[in-house]
This record gives sequence, C-alpha cells and structure tokens, in this order.
Amino acid sequence: MEKRFDELSQRIGRLENAFTQFSETLIMLLESKEIFTSGEALSLRKLMRAILPYSSSKYYTKEVYERLKQLLDKDAYEYTLDDIEQMYEIADLIEKEGRESKRKDLIEYSHKLRFFALVAKVIFVYPKILGRTPAQPKHSNNRLKKREKRSHVDQ
Repeated sequence: MEKRFDELSQRIGRLENAFTQFSETLIMLLESKEIFTSGEALSLRKLMRAILPYSSSKYYTKEVYERLKQLLDKDAYEYTLDDIEQMYEIADLIEKEGRESKRKDLIEYSHKLRFFALVAKVIFVYPKILGRTPAQPKHSNNRLKKREKRSHVDQ
C-alpha cells in the first residue's frame, strides 16, 4: 500500500512540475510577443501587496510577513533569482500555515504568490540573464517613441 502511495505522490509531483513548466513557457511566449509586459507584472505585484494577509504564528510568522513585504516593495526591475526563490519558500510556509490552521485565505494567497513569483522571474529576471530589458507596456513604448521624435525635431 505504501508503495502505491509513493508512486501516486511522485505522479502528482510530476504533474505539478509539468503545469508549472507549461505556465512558465506560456508567460515567456506572451512576454516575447509583448502581450504580457512589465506593466501587467507591476499591476499584479501591486495587487499581491494589497491583498497580503496578516501573519499567523507557526510558519507564516511576523518575520516572514515582513520579508515578503520587503520583496513586494522592492523595485521589481532589481529582482534576482534569489528573491524569486525566497517568494517560493514563503509561499510554501504560507500554504503550510493555511492548511494547519484551516485558513483558506492563506492557501489561496500562497498559490497567487507562486504565480506572481513565476511572472516576476519571466518578466524581470530572465531578461537580465539574457542581456535585454523587460518588455514595456505598449503605452510606455508609444510615449518613448513620441519623445524620441520630439528630440529629433528639436535638434
């Protein structure tokens, strides 16, 4: 019986990994086509900060809460892979706290935090690794082009 449980657990783990990889690839595709830009990612970060649940006691401590606040308040263009990994670790702690305390809000937030960490990795970290700038919101690109035109006219 234990062997079957272990096999089932492994299969669920592979399914979770496949879903994560699919999501990351989809976000990468949308980012490369400038459909999902830094503007959307920044809006998502703002939402994550606004709905940040208060700390509990056992796993999602006040210190963990404060660290997450620091990460969400940090300039997203300065995110590192270490920051992203910390978000995933905090999401695990929040989920564990939610399951043990039966707080549905914590469980739901942990999933949202993982999604944001994935988005932040694709939008803000990967471009730096690849030596390019994150895709900007279309309205920002239009403003930049207008400024460039004006500066050429002024010269």
